[in-house]
Amino acid sequence: LTLTGEARIGANGQPRLLDLEGVIGDPASDAPVPLPGGGGDLTLREARLDLAFDASAGQSYALVAGIDDLAFEGVRLGTTRLRLAGAITTSSLDDLAVSGAVVGDIGDIDIDEPSLAETIGESVALRGSFDWQQGEALDLSELTISLGDVVLEGPISFDLDEGSADLTVDVRAEVPRLSRFAAISGQPLRGSARLDLMAEADLLSGAFDAELRGSASDLIVADGVPTSLFAGQTDLVVVARRDALGLTLPQLDLTSRNVTLSASGAVTSEDGRLSATARLRDLALLTDAISGPADIDLDLT
Repeated sequence: LTLTGEARIGANGQPRLLDLEGVIGDPASDAPVPLPGGGGDLTLREARLDLAFDASAGQSYALVAGIDDLAFEGVRLGTTRLRLAGAITTSSLDDLAVSGAVVGDIGDIDIDEPSLAETIGESVALRGSFDWQQGEALDLSELTISLGDVVLEGPISFDLDEGSADLTVDVRAEVPRLSRFAAISGQPLRGSARLDLMAEADLLSGAFDAELRGSASDLIVADGVPTSLFAGQTDLVVVARRDALGLTLPQLDLTSRNVTLSASGAVTSEDGRLSATARLRDLALLTDAISGPADIDLDLT
């Protein structure tokens, strides 16, 4: 590890000058360098960090970081790059604010486990903006995360406070090929999907309030399920909450051309209940022995 440069912190704990360059690597060879805590299984070939900020010259800062050949437990990340650029705002009132744009890329991903390799793909890209002020939440906006042809977009906010770690998301996922998740799920998934998730969660307590809305096209979900059952568009709505009393499912609706399902329920430490209704347009979709519509009502306690 080599760290050079200069750092000056003011009496109020705020940075005045950051001019740092760090390198981890063996200058004499390209041999992997073991990292602490990895038991020898966590290695990299080289890591570099460059950070520049001078409050006397303005508010602008730039951070560039890169890792080559990071390896751990059957995973190798050929290139990992992170770039941050924006403004650091300081004041005599002990207020510190950092904002800017973030660009991240992971390339040449090589994973030994075939199903995980198919799910993740060979590259991951991140683009977005962030804003943080001392004592406030970290807000990620204009966020886009791409794993091959899977794209996740939307704002994310993280607020670490006394006794809580609050996460707020409002994201959309576009999955043009569900088949990339077939191997890891153990099911012959096919079709495409679009999902919208709005959620608030306390990561420490496990409490959450979430709403998932989505649609899939020509969905195939499992062996033995006729392909015609979810042909065309299938719409899904799930509303779920978890608090100190238990888990509540106020709404679960699944609607397709051939199947409709509605359910609600709750599970507490003392009891649980589930109510559901389902309708199949034609039993001939499942068997040649009988035809016609079927309705099912279910109540469990």
